[in-house]
Amino acid sequence: MEKESFNHPYTFVAAQTGLDDKTVRDIFNARAEFLGRWHRFETPRILGIDELYLNKRYRCILTNIEERTLLDLLATRRQDVVTNYLMKLKDRQKVEIVSMDMWNPYRAAVKAVLPQARIVVDKFHVVRMANDALERVRKGLRKELKPSQSRTGKSC
Repeated sequence: MEKESFNHPYTFVAAQTGLDDKTVRDIFNARAEFLGRWHRFETPRILGIDELYLNKRYRCILTNIEERTLLDLLATRRQDVVTNYLMKLKDRQKVEIVSMDMWNPYRAAVKAVLPQARIVVDKFHVVRMANDALERVRKGLRKELKPSQSRTGKSC
């Protein structure tokens, strides 16, 4: 049942086992606490910082990009919370690269706590910015076309 509570909603496990939702939740929490005490956390060489919209608010999500694992999900994405988390990283000088979007509070937190780390903008945001710029150029050029050119899509 412990394994099932990690893979399925509490209500599903409760219905399958005949237990109360709260009992399943308590079993899950006890197992998660036990595993948390034994988990050996290693500071990543390449840290990913992004946000996730969950339960009607933005939260900061931190990942180990090389290992493709979740490090933590913070309750908020505020700069002070992110800074505090980074300050508590064991061996934080091991972080060489931080991949993130261009949101200034993340950038400021990384610069303050991980000055040795190189900041790179994640691929998703680079591609989105390039597409937005291309779309602006296309619309600007389209405004300069004569009506006959606009209909045919040709510039000559």
